[in-house]
Amino acid sequence: MSDGLEVDVAVVTDAGAGLLRSAEVLRQQAAETARLEFGGAHAGRDYAAKGDAVHDALGIVGAALGQWAADAESFGHAFRAAAARYSGTDANVTADVNGVRW
Repeated sequence: MSDGLEVDVAVVTDAGAGLLRSAEVLRQQAAETARLEFGGAHAGRDYAAKGDAVHDALGIVGAALGQWAADAESFGHAFRAAAARYSGTDANVTADVNGVRW
């Protein structure tokens, strides 16, 4: 067993793909939240202020979901790129070691 760092490229690649799938779901939920039309007029005369507060809160939730989607997508791409770079580096080192003549 080595004390060195070991990277399971397949696991890192799968994690990146999972983050990209999650980003798409989050993006869809952000869009769904944006389509909700509840507000003061829907709450009724006695509850207009509370209806407006719900409307504002839905806007905040939608924006947060959108930012979460963007961040998940960014991390997903970073994971996949890191796995690809590591795989390429590992292959190059293997080729260099295999090319050494004793």
